[in-house]
Amino acid sequence: MKEPHKISTLEQTIMLAVLYIPKNASAPNIRKCIADKCRWQVNTSTLYSSLDLLRKRDLLTCEVKPTRLITRAIKPMRFYHVTEKGVESLNRVKQITECMWEGAQKAGNNNLQIRKT
Repeated sequence: MKEPHKISTLEQTIMLAVLYIPKNASAPNIRKCIADKCRWQVNTSTLYSSLDLLRKRDLLTCEVKPTRLITRAIKPMRFYHVTEKGVESLNRVKQITECMWEGAQKAGNNNLQIRKT
């Protein structure tokens, strides 16, 4: 099993999206958040697969709530939450990434810049 802080860019982005929309973090809303904020279209099956893996690794939990659809039918929907272990993983990945960016820039790689869009 992966160490808690060893998460892919996609997994990191999913967990950050869940934190970004904590009260409404269903899979469709997570996908929309990633598309809107990151300009990254995540395949639906890839998203669901990643959500399941993150749950199995105890980085996410979910609760099922009844949700009213446009058709007025009520359908159960999963809403996701980042666990304490998930937050620790995100913090560790952030620390590692910032350290490596800083080191690369100090080594004279001035063309490495985070672009603001």
